[in-house]
Amino acid sequence: MKILHYLGIDFDAMDFFWRICRKIKVLFVILVIFPLFSCSSENVSLQKKYGNDAFYFLGLQNLENGNKKEALRFFSKGVRQGGLYTARLSAEELTKIGTVQEKLAACENLVDKYDDEKALLLYAKNMSEQKEFSYIIQKTENVDLEKSSNSLVALRLYAMAARQDSRLEESIYRWYISRNFSQDHLDFFRKGQGSITDSDIEEIIKFRVMVFLRNYKEAYSLLEKILLIIQKNEKLLLEKMLISDFGKVCLFGSQNWLENAAFFEKLARQMKDAGNSECEYYACFYAGRLYDKTGGFYTRSAVNFERAMECSASDFQFDNALWYLLNLNLGISTDRAIKVLEKYSGQWHDCEYFSDFLDTMSVLLFSAHKWNDFYRVFKIIEDFAENRICAKYAYLSARLMEEGLAENSTEEIKQLFLKTVDFNDSYYKILAMRALKLPSQDVAQKMLFTKPKKKFVRDEEAEKILRGFADFGFPQRMYGFWEVLYAEKIPLSQEILKDTAYFMAKCPEQIENNMYKSIRIASIAANESEKPVSVELLKLAYPQNYYNLVAQASAEFGLEEKIMYALIRSESFFNPEIKSLAGAVGLTQLMNATAGDVAKKLKVKEFDLADPAVNIRFGAYYLSSLIQRLDDNSLAAAFAYNGGITRVRRWISNSCKELGFAKNELPMDLFLETVPFEETREYGRKIVSASAMYGWLYYDISPVETAQKLLKN
Repeated sequence: MKILHYLGIDFDAMDFFWRICRKIKVLFVILVIFPLFSCSSENVSLQKKYGNDAFYFLGLQNLENGNKKEALRFFSKGVRQGGLYTARLSAEELTKIGTVQEKLAACENLVDKYDDEKALLLYAKNMSEQKEFSYIIQKTENVDLEKSSNSLVALRLYAMAARQDSRLEESIYRWYISRNFSQDHLDFFRKGQGSITDSDIEEIIKFRVMVFLRNYKEAYSLLEKILLIIQKNEKLLLEKMLISDFGKVCLFGSQNWLENAAFFEKLARQMKDAGNSECEYYACFYAGRLYDKTGGFYTRSAVNFERAMECSASDFQFDNALWYLLNLNLGISTDRAIKVLEKYSGQWHDCEYFSDFLDTMSVLLFSAHKWNDFYRVFKIIEDFAENRICAKYAYLSARLMEEGLAENSTEEIKQLFLKTVDFNDSYYKILAMRALKLPSQDVAQKMLFTKPKKKFVRDEEAEKILRGFADFGFPQRMYGFWEVLYAEKIPLSQEILKDTAYFMAKCPEQIENNMYKSIRIASIAANESEKPVSVELLKLAYPQNYYNLVAQASAEFGLEEKIMYALIRSESFFNPEIKSLAGAVGLTQLMNATAGDVAKKLKVKEFDLADPAVNIRFGAYYLSSLIQRLDDNSLAAAFAYNGGITRVRRWISNSCKELGFAKNELPMDLFLETVPFEETREYGRKIVSASAMYGWLYYDISPVETAQKLLKN
């Protein structure tokens, strides 16, 4: 102290100095630590905020830091005191850590507390790893071989094989014969677990394996043998899945369609007499398909499909038979198909299952010049088809009236465009607003409008867990948890989905393919919201990643940035590492051959398409060259980018003939609907709607103006 006085140092000043040093030290620590948790929300009284749910997250933190003892303690408290979700999540975590005895005890506790298939499957997996097969057999005693998950059934059978359970062979046969064949079935077959001693059963299982592997011709050669086995062996019945397999091999492994159709028709009568409606369904269904295959037995095919609908055991079976009935009629004439549609559209269960049929019908109506039938179909499906399809038929009905191709009235045209705007489909909504010439304030309001969910009550507990993953620094767990919630149709608010999408977009290092996941969540939130969407949410669904690279490439080759963003979003969802089955690479999904041609023209000797800078530049050049070659038609160029320039020129020529327009007068919105491939048509819709969205969100350009520019001839 005396030394300090001697040096002339003031105590108050010194105290202030050390306090500053301490603050600097704390700041330094924060700056060092913060990047490691850059995607975590600020840690403000998290335990108080989350209450007993915090035990689960604290367990995860300790587990991540290697402190298993503390993790076990927190998870145990989470099981006892946690909420609806965290109690279960904690129980599941306990099955993965600790000693073998602790894991097994946790498994027991899990299935005792949660008596469902998910808990049982986790239990069986853990017990299988520890070779505790007797426990698996005991706990899975009530597993339904015909309805429980294939993974769970397989684990039970593996355990039975290990313990040489006397019921094994019967269980294997029941599992193999009573349900759709799966990869689990194939894996079990290949591992040779529990060898079958009954040669008849072995032959039937081998037959099913052949069908699953699509060895249809080889399987067809065994068909008579399988039928004889079933006739001779009283224990073996002709099961529904065998009938389904017979149908597949008769369709694809033989050309004796008429003879085989008669066989299934006879079989259907036998099953009806026996009162076996499930087997009758499959017999009728394949009789219908085989008669359809012959090309000359429309009535008999239709009768069998309708009978299959009558004896269907599930919504899917009904819809499947109806789908084939509709397409059978569509193959004869659109008039027939519309009559069947009128009869049954109110009876189908999954409206999206029939969207491809209605898309195909649209193309055929164009080629047959059945302009008035678009309105006729719209009135039939207005209350039953999915939003996109309803919007499509409403819009096209109005446009064909507007062009004088269909019978019209000015008021009807306006009403159809107004209906289109109210359906949740951005492409047709934008086009309808263009036709209505809505003022800019109304356009903005409609862009944010979405049909609200009925009786929506958000699951606050589920939302709390999603926020918890963010707050406690576990972004990598968010998407998987959200997927489970989405699959189980747990209601989540637009706000939590927006926050989740935002959080994931900011975590590229912690979340694999984070942009795809972020955009997917944001897009679903925008389309399935309980209230009007926000601009912030739409910006997450339509992000501006790689801004500098897009700006540079667009400026270099004279492209509008919004179109490049639309291209990248449509092609790759901003995933620079994506590679298609066809070999297209990176953000703009370029083929190597195309990239090689571009490199020569740009005088680039070496390139890497996985490099975003290279990929975006090459993609921009290629798109700009297509626009120039197609008379500055950006939409046609987008089609050419997707399907090839030669095809596009042929499609334009054919469309002019179908619609009766000169090439320079062809309406591009109607041309899009005549493109023969739905994948390409949908690609065009995505480019237009995404370009319009980017222009509106980031460049203050009305979506109507963007659509008008892209759809000009």
